[in-house]
Amino acid sequence: MNLEETVSYLTNSKTSIEALYEAARQKALMELEEEARKILKNHKNLQEFIMCMGNAWFLDNDGNEVEDKAYMRPVNDILEAWDEYLKLTGEPMRFTWDGEVRRNWWLDIQKKPL
Repeated sequence: MNLEETVSYLTNSKTSIEALYEAARQKALMELEEEARKILKNHKNLQEFIMCMGNAWFLDNDGNEVEDKAYMRPVNDILEAWDEYLKLTGEPMRFTWDGEVRRNWWLDIQKKPL
């Protein structure tokens, strides 16, 4: 489908721009998660992927932040291409290579006594 056909389809579609935006955002988040899990699985020195409040990083097995390694390029490419438009790093997520995505982990921290 060329640009003119795409614009015509979207103009005549009952799908709202907001719905299309959210669909694109969810697709990008799924791809980001998939790439981050591949990195975690293939690099045993990494323990977790964390993304929130405009940032994204990996934690190594000692709990140190790891950023800007060549093997992280797939995740960085998605963020560089789409974060400005889709606000991906505003979506909190934290996971290990085979763990479930935790979206509200800070609530667990807040419940612990100081």
